[in-house]
Amino acid sequence: MLDDDDYVAGLPDPVSGDTPSRPAIYGWTQDTELLASLLDTMRSLQQVVVRAFGGKGRPPDPIPRPETAWDRRKKATPQASQDLVDMFTQQ
Repeated sequence: MLDDDDYVAGLPDPVSGDTPSRPAIYGWTQDTELLASLLDTMRSLQQVVVRAFGGKGRPPDPIPRPETAWDRRKKATPQASQDLVDMFTQQ
């Protein structure tokens, strides 16, 4: 598919920074989630071994997961709570 000019023309431009930071939830299966978790674990273990032998470096970033309704709710909850407080404390 990456050799198909029409398909590649429809993809976001990687130079402009339009690439999504999270994958689409469509096609994200339980198998994909398990593989991502396994990869996160392996990268963490690799970092532990490096640090055990005196190496430095930052912890590995987790594999990006799709944004779910739960993620959106967690982000919206602090603002909704603040709106409720503001409603009763306005002077």
